[in-house]
Amino acid sequence: MPQAQLVKQIDRLEMALQASIYEYQHEVNLEEFFGSAAGVILSPELKTVFADILRSRRNSPAR
Repeated sequence: MPQAQLVKQIDRLEMALQASIYEYQHEVNLEEFFGSAAGVILSPELKTVFADILRSRRNSPAR
């Protein structure tokens, strides 16, 4: 995988993590950020981390 693609995927993963934190802190729904990230994250390792972020959203008391 070219380095630029991996960097883009990591950037989207970070965006999803930040959105998850913001959702929790402010009790808002930022679903569009997660949909955007899902279409870009292709690395199996990053998909695993992304799935963990999504799982933590579902288990969040703010949701």
